[in-house]
Amino acid sequence: MVAVGSTPTPGTMNISKADLAKLDALLPKIGIDEATANMGGTVLGDAMVFVAQVIIDKLKESARKKDLKATNNLIQSISADYPSITPQGIEIEISMADYWERVEDGQKPGTWPHMPSLIQWVGAKASVKRIALERKGKNQTVQKAIESFASVVAKKIHSKGTIKRFGYKGSGFIAAVLTQQNVDTIAQKLSDLTGLRLTAYVTTEVTQ
Repeated sequence: MVAVGSTPTPGTMNISKADLAKLDALLPKIGIDEATANMGGTVLGDAMVFVAQVIIDKLKESARKKDLKATNNLIQSISADYPSITPQGIEIEISMADYWERVEDGQKPGTWPHMPSLIQWVGAKASVKRIALERKGKNQTVQKAIESFASVVAKKIHSKGTIKRFGYKGSGFIAAVLTQQNVDTIAQKLSDLTGLRLTAYVTTEVTQ
């Protein structure tokens, strides 16, 4: 969740000077004074949509740089809703597949991995796929061998977690995009656009 309002919370995206420069062009194009529109005009809303898209692009770029090709479904699921007005200001929700936290931080024992993604990972990761094929039964198809090995991995993750069993502490693809310095930069840029004193902040939420 990305929001602009009066309650500071740590977080936000790595955004380039070129990205920030585009925000400067929004005010003269739209021409609405947000200070007289009670936060309901379109300047801040459109700016928030732009910022959300930058975050989405940066998250996808981060995931690809961290070689998360096997989680392509997660990458493709990252999307933003329309801005909404709240008592604290204006906010825009960025959502992604509900197993993002396991990819970001690794998985604790006692929980089951997202099987479609795990199967995809086994098939996409050459070193892991090789092990799966070495275990392939005589009458087994390649896909069945991959699914069978994914099932074995899933049981080990459930028993030991990814950190203890595989040394996987998470990709950190979101953390790599979020910095306090840049949230302050975004807040300042939006303040310049609207003439309001704004605070930008990011919160995370896991929904089942």
